[in-house]
Amino acid sequence: MLEQATGTSHAKVILIGEHSVVYHQPAIALPLPAINITATLTKRAAGQLIISNEHSGELSEMSEAYEGIRQLITRLLRNFNAAELSFTLRIDSLIPQERGMGSSAASAVAIIRAFFNFFEVELPDVELQRWANVEEMITHGSPSGIDAATTAHNKPVWFVKGSQPETIPMNLDATLILADTGVHGQTG
Repeated sequence: MLEQATGTSHAKVILIGEHSVVYHQPAIALPLPAINITATLTKRAAGQLIISNEHSGELSEMSEAYEGIRQLITRLLRNFNAAELSFTLRIDSLIPQERGMGSSAASAVAIIRAFFNFFEVELPDVELQRWANVEEMITHGSPSGIDAATTAHNKPVWFVKGSQPETIPMNLDATLILADTGVHGQTG
């Protein structure tokens, strides 16, 4: 076990198939690595402290809006036989919430990577996706899996729910402009 470890992830955008992907139709999603998130897990003397833009306090005091993240952390601690571990988990994110950019999945991926790095355990991709699904199922109910697949990788993906995502080459001489309207939406 290390004294400190980090995990990273990034935002995503679904180019085509945003809603139909839930119904097993194909979608194409692009990673947005410049819009990133870092989770830093550090041992401490006492308590289980979470520090982020949305919550600063004990893990047990996280609001219902972050139940998926709380459950994910609790299950990761049990997985590593460390339920009583005292730690600070600092989450630094540039990803706007409730904009369809995968903030919940990216948070989960970064946290999972931080925990596996902290406990010095290899993290195969299939295991990362399985763990990310823990958070996504609680937060979104019946997610397609596209957010976790795209926020965990640096290549565009062709995605069909229930199938392994396929990376697709993309070398376009073009510019994609994304604009944030500032309008929040419950994407779940």
